Amino acid sequence: MGIQHRQDIQRRRNQAPAARTWSSTMTAKMLRNPRYAGMVSYAGRHRVQAATAGDGWPLVLFDDEGRPLLGTWETIVTPKIWSQVQFEWQHRRQSNENQER
Repeated sequence: MGIQHRQDIQRRRNQAPAARTWSSTMTAKMLRNPRYAGMVSYAGRHRVQAATAGDGWPLVLFDDEGRPLLGTWETIVTPKIWSQVQFEWQHRRQSNENQER
């Protein structure tokens, strides 16, 4: 392997991955993800019926007393703020549905 080839490989390893534009779908998934608020989530069969559609609450696991299970990782946002975002998300969704009628 030549010196030039090794330098090319090293340069590619040190480059940051190509930037991507943020799509509305990617942003929505991030806003609905309860793990960012430290809550344990599960995307399989749920143990409670979803109270609302389109927000992140159906992904959250709850303990026997109805409280969200919390993980041990560092959170990006508080559970309170995440919950407020879910409420606002649902409110806007319902408002849009009402305007379409």
